[in-house]
Parts: sequence; C-alpha cells; structure tokens
Amino acid sequence: LLVDVFVPFGCSVLTFYFLTLQVVTEKEHRLRALMVMMGLDMRYYWLWEWMINTLITLVAFFCFWVVGLSYGIKFIIRSPVTSILLLVLWSQSLVTLAMLASCFFSRQLWASIGCFLLMLMTVLFSFLMNQFVLFRSTDEWPQVLFLFSPLAFFRGINLLNKRTYAIDYLEGEMPTVLTFLAIDTVLYFLLAQYLDIVLPSEFGVVRHPLFFLAPIKRLFVAEKPPEGAPPDPDEDEDVATERRAVEEMIKKRGLGGGDGSSSSSTSSTNPG
Repeated sequence: LLVDVFVPFGCSVLTFYFLTLQVVTEKEHRLRALMVMMGLDMRYYWLWEWMINTLITLVAFFCFWVVGLSYGIKFIIRSPVTSILLLVLWSQSLVTLAMLASCFFSRQLWASIGCFLLMLMTVLFSFLMNQFVLFRSTDEWPQVLFLFSPLAFFRGINLLNKRTYAIDYLEGEMPTVLTFLAIDTVLYFLLAQYLDIVLPSEFGVVRHPLFFLAPIKRLFVAEKPPEGAPPDPDEDEDVATERRAVEEMIKKRGLGGGDGSSSSSTSSTNPG
C-alpha cells in the first residue's frame, strides 16, 4: 500500500517540478530569447535540455534504486533488472513530458502550481485505480490511459509490487507498460517541438499550425512573386535607379520581386 503511494510520489512530483521549472525560468527571464537573438538553433537547445535533464534524472533514480536495494524494497529485490529498465524508461519519458509541459507556462509561479497539482492528482488517481477499481490480479488498465506516461509508470510499480517479473520472461501487462513509456517519450518530444513553434509566446514569431504542409503546397500551387515597391514621389532619381537595378537583378536570379521595406527605408534616409 505504501509503495503504491510513496514510490510514484517520490519518483515523479519533485523531479517533474524541477525539470519543468528549469525550462520555464529561462523563458520568464528571457534567457532563451536572448540566446536565440545571438544565433542559437533551438534544435541544439532542446538537445542540450534532454541531455542534462536525462543525466539528472538517471542519477536521482539510480540513487533511489541503490537505497531501495539496501533497505530491502521487495519489488527491487525480486525484479532488479526489470525495475531498472522501468526507471530508465520513466526517466526519459519524464524529461520529455517536462519539455512538453513547459510549452504551456511562461511564469514560474503557475508552472510550479500546475506541475505539483498535476502529479499529485495523478498519484491519487493511480492509487484509487489500483486499490479499489482494478485491484484483482487479472484486471488490466485500459491501454489508452498509458498515453499519459505517469499512469504507465505508476501501474508498472504496482505490478512489480505484486509479483516477480524476470527480464527474460515478461508477461501480462508489464510489456505493455514498458512499450508505452518508450512511445510516450518520442511522442512528447515531437509534441514539445511542435507546440514551441506554433503556440503564441511573448517573444519571437509563431508559425502557422500547418507549416509542415508548406512543401506539399509548393508542389501543387505556384507562388506568385511579390510586386516591386510602388514608386515614391519623393524618391531621388539616383535612389530610384539603384532600386530598379536591384529589383531586376533579383528577378533574373529567380528570387522574386524587390523588397519594398528595404527601398522605402533607403528613400527615407535620402531626402530630396
């Protein structure tokens, strides 16, 4: 009974809170926006976040596993390799889930409250399901619930606490739990990248939700090149000549029409 409460709580609430808050803090204090302005590629940003957070969670869960082995927690002693595999997959899923959660917060206060309440309610829901709803050994959770990886992890802890699962002979619901943790890891990572691009933010320009269809659209619809800048009655003759020469050069290279904003700014700096 205690294992079904304290192990999920200890391996999820504080870790998820810390990982999410770390990313949100960089957003709130504009550190990430500053790095992007200096030329940071967001792909490398997310890669670094994944690497450092994976290291943190693996170290934390390894310490938990060693302490549990030393103090004789049953599910670790009976299924040591399976419990390690479960913790490793959970660490990866937790890191990408924190990335995904950070897309919905821009302030540390709301992120801390939201993350704590989310995991607390999930632990409570899992406990009630395991103890009062699906408590028989033949009962299985609906697999759709495992798309939310904390429920898959909490169910895995409950299964390990009931019986031994040798790594070379996994049966029942345990293979499903491990498979969904791996699927959730990839799914959350891709969703985090997508939502970070399309959701409105305080800084930067968001992209259209269907931006990934642009290459397909270009195959069937030819884009009309933009028109050149309209003539400016106050534009100097030498500036107008230079603008027309640049527009002709761009058209010959097949890059579209001239840049209206560029020509207008040029004319404004050369009064008649």
